[in-house]
Order: sequence, then structure tokens, then C-alpha cells
Amino acid sequence: MISLEEAFEESQRLIASGDATLETCLDRYPQHAERLAAMLNASTQLERLPAARLTGSAKIRGRNQLRAHMAAHPRRQTRAKRDLSLFNPRRWAPALAVLALALTAGTAAAQSAGPGDWLYPWRQASETIWLRISPNQHATALSVADRRLADLLQAKANSPAYAEALDAYQDWIRVMEADHLVDSQTQPVLEQQRLQLQSSGIDAPEINDALGGKPPARQQATPTPAPSATPSGARLATPPVLATPLGPGTGKQGQPTRGLPTLQLGPGGPRINQP
Repeated sequence: MISLEEAFEESQRLIASGDATLETCLDRYPQHAERLAAMLNASTQLERLPAARLTGSAKIRGRNQLRAHMAAHPRRQTRAKRDLSLFNPRRWAPALAVLALALTAGTAAAQSAGPGDWLYPWRQASETIWLRISPNQHATALSVADRRLADLLQAKANSPAYAEALDAYQDWIRVMEADHLVDSQTQPVLEQQRLQLQSSGIDAPEINDALGGKPPARQQATPTPAPSATPSGARLATPPVLATPLGPGTGKQGQPTRGLPTLQLGPGGPRINQP
């Protein structure tokens, strides 16, 4: 069964389109004829009235009343909206500005920190960030390696600062290896640094691994014998050697013996001289 509201809407549509009149609509829905006739007459009269126009003062008066009502009955904020308001950039802008200023000042102060200072780890972190954003990573990597080598050479041996400086230098060599920055552009400088460490008696295994093993041991110079004063190709003259003749002696039964022949050695070879 069609309700009164449905009958009213359908009758309004048919009358507006010209497909039916008030009487035909009432005949169509006899069960709602009495009430439907009153509703259709009222609707027709309202359509004939001119459109209402508010004056400026009426608009202002209505706006003020609306604001007063909203102030007297504030709308409760839902939990979801409260959570979203925590991420409002305007709310956190002052705190973020103070944090950025503190980070900038701390990074600037950390650049002068050395091994053993509480800002030294901060300086190491800033150097890593510098490498990541640098347009010339090879030059930046060598610059940081020079700084950490200077820290290591200046630290006193067997001190906490020395151990921290050695770890920092070797950590940086590992960073260069991980980023593929140990190549033909950086190896000559790293080789010089390895020689500096070797001459200072500092063992840094990381740089040896990065450059492919330990450096070759230094060879001691072998003394060169003094040149001989004898001209090349000249033969030394062999002095003649004379065999000492045996002196006269006595033979058997007291008879004197004759002198023995002598042997003379000279450049021409041996020669026997008869007595």
C-alpha cells in the first residue's frame, strides 16, 4: 500500500510536469484524498509566493545569533581530532626552531673537539653526514682522514684519548671501504698516511687491509766496498822469489858437500839455477 508521503511526492511530480491535475491525483489515491487535497493546495499556494530576500541587517542579525549560540554551546572535540592536532606544524614550530638552533650550535662547537672530549662523538657523526651530502665525496673522505690522522698522531700513547683516536681513524677507513672510496684517487694519500703511522710505530690493521696488506719492510743499505786503486785489467807483477840455498855441510866421513841448485820464481815462470 502506498503511503501518504509517497502519494504526495508522486502527485507533485505529475502536476508539475502537466501530466495530471489535482482532481485526477485525488481519484488516483482515494484512500488519502482528504489529506492529500489539503497538502497539494498548500504546496500550490507556496509556489505562487515570491522568493524571500533577506536584507543586510537581517543577515547580520542572523549571523550574530548563530555565533552567540555556538559560543553558548561549544562542540566537543573528538579524540581523533585531538590526536591530529598534536601533529599541527604551527603548534611545534617554536620547539623545532629551538632544536634546529641547538643542533647547529652544537655541531659548530664539536668541530674543535678532540679525542677524549664529550663532543668528539658528535663531531664524528657530523663528519659522516658531511660525507653523505658532499658533492665531492673523495675529497671529503680524504679531508676527514687527515683530521683523524692528526688526532691520532697528537694523542699520547697508551691513553684513553689515543685508543679513541685510533678507533675513530680505523672506523673512517672502514666507512671509505664500504662506500667504495678506496680507489686510485685516494690510495696515494692513504699510502702516505700508512707510512706516517709506520714511522710513528702505530699499528693500524684497517688501513693495511684497505691497501691490500702490510707495507714492504724497509731494506737496510748494504755497504759498498771501496774501489781498488789498481787500474782495471792491470796485472800485478809477481816479485821474484829465491829459494834459499842450503849452506855447505858435511857428508859422510866428514867430507864437505857441494852447494844445492836454487829455484827462482819470476814473471816468466820458475827457473833452476845451478851452483
